[in-house]
Amino acid sequence: MLDNLQLLFVWAPIINIQIILEGIFVGAVFALSAYGLALVWGVMNIKNLAQGDFVIMGGYLALALSSASVPLPFIVLIVTSVMFVFGWCVYVVMIKRIIDQDMFVSLLATFGLSLLLQQVMNLIFGPEVETIDMQLPVYDAFDNPVVKNHFFGNGRHYCSLCCAVYEEIPHRSGHSGDSTRCARR
Repeated sequence: MLDNLQLLFVWAPIINIQIILEGIFVGAVFALSAYGLALVWGVMNIKNLAQGDFVIMGGYLALALSSASVPLPFIVLIVTSVMFVFGWCVYVVMIKRIIDQDMFVSLLATFGLSLLLQQVMNLIFGPEVETIDMQLPVYDAFDNPVVKNHFFGNGRHYCSLCCAVYEEIPHRSGHSGDSTRCARR
């Protein structure tokens, strides 16, 4: 038992930081999803089970625009506008009719909408995982890619900080800790 704790706290402190940060980020995603569901339920008395499918639909729309060589700032504006119009249409056609109904009716209606959206997106885009090439420079820090973001500030300071921290940590797993690990890909 103590050997396992020694492994966590003495031999792999970077892994601990990475695990803690990933746990915080995943927990934040779940908290935001729960907050969105609770907010809609509290305001409109409807449980929208298709909420995640709206997000995925926006992602697929961004993927389609990206493959059509639309610049990233325009993708954000177009996807936001299209998803607003789509959400408004869903509200007018379906949600407005079930606001005063029983909770079970809203669960069934939004679950059916969720299934419909999933299957339509599956037919159009297929079941494979797709990614958008953001065409941003990528650096390597802690054996993970770090993207320099041109839209929201200079990421060079963050990568330099990661490299400095990485060089100062004693490595027992055979890594030399030199600055070539933070070199640009």
